[in-house]
Amino acid sequence: MPAVSPDSLPIVLVPGLNCSARLYAEQIPELWRFGPVTVADHTRDAAIAAMASRILAAAPPVFALAGLSLGGYIAFEIMRQAPQRVANLALLDTMAIPETAELTARRQAPMAMARVVYCLWQRFLRFDPEDPIWPTATGSCFPPDTRRCCSTRCFT
Repeated sequence: MPAVSPDSLPIVLVPGLNCSARLYAEQIPELWRFGPVTVADHTRDAAIAAMASRILAAAPPVFALAGLSLGGYIAFEIMRQAPQRVANLALLDTMAIPETAELTARRQAPMAMARVVYCLWQRFLRFDPEDPIWPTATGSCFPPDTRRCCSTRCFT
């Protein structure tokens, strides 16, 4: 990684729906020149406000924020909850409209499908019980409802 300036500003990137840190793989090395980079995890909550709260809890006290698509919705909510903590804001391919029940439903359907596809991929194509990404008794990368889907009971 390039050297970081002592007066650098931490950067929090918020990916879009069904995206991960891999989305920013090409940009992260360049962005490190301006400050430490974190890619927020918005996959643990169903509501935009809860996603924003969780991201704020893990974020530095003051940071630059960039949100892509769904990440932009979350960035707006972060600005609503804690505007004093965001020094710079970049909104990429997003809309400035409030969250509605219809938008929530439209967003949750593809998220649920992605979890099912991932479970099927793990179960049938690359199951490795030693892989740390596979759900365990001590923790999981999946929400509780998804762990149930991934159990062998669903597939027998």
